[in-house]
Amino acid sequence: MRLISQAPGDEIQEMRSLLYLTAKSAIAHLESAGIVTVRLIQARLLVAIYELGHGLGPVASISVKACGVSARALGLDQTLSSLWSYPFAQSEEERRLWWSIFIVERYIGLVEADDVFVVKAPSLQDILPMPESFLEQETANVRTPQTMLGPLSVTAGSLARLCQACSLAGQVLTHILSPSSDSDFNVREREQLGSTLQAYNTVMLSDINVENSKEYCPAIGVCSSSLMKLYKQKLDGANAESKTSALDALRSISDPIVRLSNLLYNNVDDIDIDSLTLFVPNCLFEAAQVQQKFWKETAGLKYKHGFESLKRVLRKHAKRWRIAGKCLLFNIGRAVIGLGFDAQQVLIVIIRRNSCCTTKLSYE
Repeated sequence: MRLISQAPGDEIQEMRSLLYLTAKSAIAHLESAGIVTVRLIQARLLVAIYELGHGLGPVASISVKACGVSARALGLDQTLSSLWSYPFAQSEEERRLWWSIFIVERYIGLVEADDVFVVKAPSLQDILPMPESFLEQETANVRTPQTMLGPLSVTAGSLARLCQACSLAGQVLTHILSPSSDSDFNVREREQLGSTLQAYNTVMLSDINVENSKEYCPAIGVCSSSLMKLYKQKLDGANAESKTSALDALRSISDPIVRLSNLLYNNVDDIDIDSLTLFVPNCLFEAAQVQQKFWKETAGLKYKHGFESLKRVLRKHAKRWRIAGKCLLFNIGRAVIGLGFDAQQVLIVIIRRNSCCTTKLSYE
């Protein structure tokens, strides 16, 4: 817990601190002794989140996949099929841990452009984590659990929504990185994924406000990132009509992100850095890329202001998560953003470069 709460330093080597190395060594020592427990998996998952958040993406991928293997060895995936496999508290804790591993692995896939996963894709009948409010109630008050098949009209907890968003993100990655040989099927699949992601985004954007922003921002960030990745892929080799359609879709996705960012982060100086989630910076980065593209092409002040606004918010996120830092946006230079480079590929190159060298950062 102490490790995950650390803010980024000026140099990438500072993220490989003595505390970080001690935590990694302790986990390796326990596993080499044949000790695999829920608490140990939880600790390793926190380390994986730390690694991803502070620019150690490839290492984070290894860590979270190890979590998935250990969790499956303990049978945590069995908690998805029955609400009462064990006493409720134990069952829910293990179910939430399994889903958390699933979430982090899929999100790393978005950042690393990787669709090889240890944690399998969920089935429509798999039980989602209970809403946070239910955890404070007696087990007698718990009714039929929500599953992946549950309708959008049913209110879901923040973790459940993030599970659904990451499930769709995984499907997007498979669609892009391991496409079918049937081009017609690929077109239908892209349209289906796009409409489903848009439906989830619409529901969450309509429900969000300043008070519940911490609950829905992670899922909105994942859905929006997945949508932008999906439509950027559509631009490749598309005809003029399809390109226009894809660009319109990208604009319709990025504009609400700007509005939401302005709503939640109206006064950047008042932002509680510790409350900033890891699942938002990548979405802000991609939305900034789209906003600058339209600013350069249309000279519209709306897009210039949107781009500048997202930059300010990203700069604040960089105080908490190195992945949102200046090396991901400001040091790249405006020439990269909006000139045809895929934001995910830019992230991969920089994260991998920073994983093996020392890079000085300045967030001011």
